Amino acid sequence: MDNINRNSNSNDMIHNSNQDENDDVSSQYYAAHDALDLMMCPDRVHERTFEALPSMTRNNNNNTNNIRSLVSSSTDHSTHDGYPVQSDLQQEPTRTTTTIQSWKEYMIEFYKKDSLLIDVLLAIFIAKLYPRLGAELLFPEITAHWVAVIVIFYLSGFAMRMEQLSEAASNWKFNSFVIGYNFIGISFVVTIVANYFARNEIVSEDLMKGMIICSCLSMPTNLMLVLSVSSNGDEAVALFLATIMNLIGVIITPLLVFLYLQENAEIDFVSTYKSISLRVLLPVTCGIISRLKIPGADRFAMEKRQFFVKIREKCLIYIIYATFCTTFVVDTDSTRSQILIMALSQVILLSASMVLAW
Repeated sequence: MDNINRNSNSNDMIHNSNQDENDDVSSQYYAAHDALDLMMCPDRVHERTFEALPSMTRNNNNNTNNIRSLVSSSTDHSTHDGYPVQSDLQQEPTRTTTTIQSWKEYMIEFYKKDSLLIDVLLAIFIAKLYPRLGAELLFPEITAHWVAVIVIFYLSGFAMRMEQLSEAASNWKFNSFVIGYNFIGISFVVTIVANYFARNEIVSEDLMKGMIICSCLSMPTNLMLVLSVSSNGDEAVALFLATIMNLIGVIITPLLVFLYLQENAEIDFVSTYKSISLRVLLPVTCGIISRLKIPGADRFAMEKRQFFVKIREKCLIYIIYATFCTTFVVDTDSTRSQILIMALSQVILLSASMVLAW
């Protein structure tokens, strides 16, 4: 009797073992089926994975964890039967979008860093396309030569304090060096190079004289001020030197032209001083007085300093645009190659002079 009971218990254990094996096979089958389904359609909800399993398997925590681990691990494979999984395919547009976004951010940062140079080049290119617009239709004699210049110097006076201007004027050693270097040093070197080009017929005689005369002129006030501010230079020193150099340039420039070319350079002193007073001195004075007298103007000037810098840069770009439009409209006997050589030589000479001055 005991032997019969033992045999019966043994058969029950074998039957239960076979049933467990069948349940494990069934659970693995459904897990593998859902894993393949998830790889092909990851957005589908796999509720039937747990609903289709027998109740005993569903209640078995170990089998349930095995199914979930199989389903989740199936999504980590990069391929299935040699084909990419849809999740990896969905990552490709994300990588492309990220690359485009990084390039976009790089271009924006590049433009912010060198916005003035880029805008100047674009202005010259646009001026070449249709020069009549800036040379005639936009009335450059008023908008560029007066309005833009007055805006630049009014904002300069408004953004500056009298203490800064007084300190800039008191540094007479530095100011004397800058004035002498720009009027005498640069003009002397340019005269030697221009005469060499003319003797070897690299440039025409008109271009040679133009190079020498330009080197004898004082720095344009608006260009000198805006470029100094854009390069984080001393705005007060730039404004003081720009004004002084243009005032004394009326006397120094004719003397230098006569010395280098043996030709008289006629300059209308009254008209020149009147233009400097109305376009430079008066706007700067009005800007300084506005900051001192208007309530809250001092704080507003400090908060909007960078905004004022951008406005002055745009005004300068418009002046350059109008100037090049007028240049492209006027006919010249010089060839394009001669003009290009002259321009490159000027850039090289100015760069060298900046290095020496530094």
